[in-house]
Amino acid sequence: MKVRDLIFKQLELGKKYEITHYDEDNGFTRYRGTVEKFNDTSVFIRVFETDGEKDEGTTWIDWRDIDAFEEL
Repeated sequence: MKVRDLIFKQLELGKKYEITHYDEDNGFTRYRGTVEKFNDTSVFIRVFETDGEKDEGTTWIDWRDIDAFEEL
């Protein structure tokens, strides 16, 4: 089994998670939102909070950039 598959098997469509994302330019970002879909490399979430601030939007997060996640 691939690492990507291990991560994606832990996330369920329609459930809410806090996902900590990392990139070299912005460092760590914490998103809270609902998982809406997956593709081969990323998870798509509808965001309601970013770094503790209310937020509304959507984003794709590449599985390699996920530092941590927790179901809400």
